[in-house]
Amino acid sequence: MIERWERDSNVPVILYEGGVPVSVGMAREISLQGVYVEIGEVPFRRHQILEVGFSIHDDLDDIEWCRIPSIVVDRDALGIRLMFDEEDLRTRKAVQALLRERRRAAG
Repeated sequence: MIERWERDSNVPVILYEGGVPVSVGMAREISLQGVYVEIGEVPFRRHQILEVGFSIHDDLDDIEWCRIPSIVVDRDALGIRLMFDEEDLRTRKAVQALLRERRRAAG
């Protein structure tokens, strides 16, 4: 089952290449498999390696910054679709925490 939330939800993200911030955008359609990021102009190519950075609240309600490795698998006029390594435990935990947080916020 793909865990995903609605397209009208937005999570601000920073995209990194080689550890350097290269773009900002809004993450949508987040799942354990990947994410669609609206960034406007799309300077990235298919198969490009990027990291997606976003914040989540940890168990003590402190803000934690996460960066997840990903690869560009598709692009359109508004953004890019990134695929995660869903077998990576750190990636799974970060995405699951974000999905839980968004479900709680939605009520």
